[in-house]
Amino acid sequence: MLTRNSRPIVSFSGSDVNGWAGALTPTSFAVCADFTQSVRNVRLVVSVNADMSLPIYRSAYVEPSYATGAEQTYRPVKFQIPSGTLAANTTYFWRIEHQSSPAQLGPIRSVKTAPAAGVAAAFTFAVGSCSEINLNLINNSSGTLSPDVFRSIALDTPLFLAHLGDIAYSNIALTTMRQRDANSRKYRSVPSVAIMNASVPVVYIPDDHDSGPNDCSLDTANAQTIFANTRLEYDESVPHYPYFNPASNALTQIFDIAKVRFIMFDTRLQRRISSLTALGRNLGNGDNWDQLAAISGMFAQAVTDGIEQIVTMMPSTWTGAVNSGFGDIFTAERTAICDIIETCPIPVVHVSGDAHACAFDDGTNTGFSTSGFAFFPQILASGLYQTPLSTSGPYSWNGVDTEKAVQRSQYVIVSYNSANKTWSASIKGDPINPGTFAPTTILSVATTDVTPAVSFVNAAPSVVAGALLTCTLNKTWFGLCSVDWAAPGFTPAAGTVNLLPNTKRTSFTLRAPGAGPVNLTLSAPIGCTISGTNPAVVTIT
Repeated sequence: MLTRNSRPIVSFSGSDVNGWAGALTPTSFAVCADFTQSVRNVRLVVSVNADMSLPIYRSAYVEPSYATGAEQTYRPVKFQIPSGTLAANTTYFWRIEHQSSPAQLGPIRSVKTAPAAGVAAAFTFAVGSCSEINLNLINNSSGTLSPDVFRSIALDTPLFLAHLGDIAYSNIALTTMRQRDANSRKYRSVPSVAIMNASVPVVYIPDDHDSGPNDCSLDTANAQTIFANTRLEYDESVPHYPYFNPASNALTQIFDIAKVRFIMFDTRLQRRISSLTALGRNLGNGDNWDQLAAISGMFAQAVTDGIEQIVTMMPSTWTGAVNSGFGDIFTAERTAICDIIETCPIPVVHVSGDAHACAFDDGTNTGFSTSGFAFFPQILASGLYQTPLSTSGPYSWNGVDTEKAVQRSQYVIVSYNSANKTWSASIKGDPINPGTFAPTTILSVATTDVTPAVSFVNAAPSVVAGALLTCTLNKTWFGLCSVDWAAPGFTPAAGTVNLLPNTKRTSFTLRAPGAGPVNLTLSAPIGCTISGTNPAVVTIT
């Protein structure tokens, strides 16, 4: 066989590329292409036509490099389309092209760019985690070793799949760079994953099984080296968004789709269990960044930017004292995060993984703020291909237990509706039709399932003449709503209260007149109803 620079040269063919797209924006995306054998120069070609005619973008040619030493493998190639190159909300087709063999081209794949930046739009995305492709267990719907769930996700045509870790259960404990073969490369080599990746871009953050050994943290033996290798493999292999703090070792990323802001936290590479931190808090190491201290600023910036929905995503479990998650070890950090979310004027939904189950919670078992009044929804999305468990939770939606932990393959589809700033979601998965790959819809919920009811916490308050009265309202469901109020003789005598979306309690203050009693009346509810005693009767002393 011909060789060049001590590496084999083989003809280029589609089977040599396990590519995936990601880092989706309105005018660009990125591609990482994996080559199982060395090839000459390759480039990314993009067209609006399915037959790849009239390309609108061609990257520069690059040559895959070879990792020597312990690995003896070929590094992936990353292509980044420059911002501003493409049009928003448009389907594009892409493939890899070999310089010396233009007739031997990679497979044609597709991507739909994100909606225009800062403009309200409707879109759908998928969420899942925990894809243990080493199980070698027969999938119960097709009798194959290639899980059909990924083909089901492709049928749903989401804008992207958010994979929240444990992508291939490599459980790296070595200090050599074996992650290249064991993590995303192994995942992308699964035939059904490759079919999904041909049309569904990825957003991915590692968890423990793809960062190191099970439950790994900075306390783990050789963790600094293993984690550094994990980040290097991630940089090479994953088409990701820019890191929020590139000077740190955290993979945390923030990106927008239309007017929805996604904040994807790295809860693994700065985790130290002995310090009770998953977010690098108070580690006193220059290599570590305190993500917890940055969250308030992240939320404040979202307000400044006119964002209408925040989606926080973490690979770790949130509810329940299991899996070395936030309800198990990092409860102080969870409370601090809930305190910030409680006062945020933008609706927040939290997405978690790792639990080998899917579920929805309406805030009943999600808000853990100091006051006890934080109330925001949670989506648990786990078990893309994994033994189901029911150890986390509880999870409740409008009083109904929603945990689904009996299917080996399941995921969540979320649809956001910018017209009324609401979302709906469905758990889908096994049993999967073996011919069409259509999944079963297991459970569906929507933010509109319940209309919030607003009432006075105290319908018979008293206040000293001329003093300030703080009136507190209770809200029974998450989300945005408002009511008008009127209190003749008070200063001011009327107004509107916009109830905060992520808490049960919102207060407003007015100054009492010299005498009473005075009726304090709620009216004109928007996005809610008024319940309980109304008006409240204020006694003035």
